Amino acid sequence: MKINDKFKEVKLDRRVFRFIQEKLKNGLKLSGHLINRFKLISGEVVILLPEDLEVMEKQLYSFKDGILPLPPESEMTFHRNSVDIPVTAMDSYLAKTVKEFLSQSKNNLCIFEDAIGSSGEYGEDNIGMHTSVLIHNNRVYHLIRGMDVDQKEIQTDIENSTSALPQFVGALVTLKNEHEYLCVSKKCNVKEEELCLISERTVKIIIGAYDGEGYLIWTPIA
Repeated sequence: MKINDKFKEVKLDRRVFRFIQEKLKNGLKLSGHLINRFKLISGEVVILLPEDLEVMEKQLYSFKDGILPLPPESEMTFHRNSVDIPVTAMDSYLAKTVKEFLSQSKNNLCIFEDAIGSSGEYGEDNIGMHTSVLIHNNRVYHLIRGMDVDQKEIQTDIENSTSALPQFVGALVTLKNEHEYLCVSKKCNVKEEELCLISERTVKIIIGAYDGEGYLIWTPIA
């Protein structure tokens, strides 16, 4: 199924906060710091959708169900007792949003929790040019920085972090200065205090939703 290259943001009401809280409670250590730091109900949430897609209100608030229309039968694989339906996640929309954020400042970064990844899975040969793999208690985080990062690299990091769908948590972060940089190598261990710092500098929280077919973006309201 082809998806329009252009996307729109649709604002959601307070019914979304319980779902976000549930996902953060099931996340890694960074999620724990985020849920402790922010009062979720004091923020606003948007979903990224194809510009030409109209969605009923019931679908918008069915966060655990798919939100994209079914593809044509020609793209499905039929078996005797089942049907394989290709799912096109809107990773490109999220990657574009992240790229625009990173391009605004050298102190901006993005981090994704890898819900099931382990430190042994990543060597320097399979880590992107602008990506660092952070390790805390053998759990993996993908950190991206660089004003000139390629959108495809961001999409790869998203894909590496979504292997445990539907659990997906990320954050957009603005550090105060270069002295707060957490990792300047391709792979490094980080302390819990450093994850706490990331939560303190977070300006947006990203949550996977709709059975892997969409993303929610939470922003605190000043």
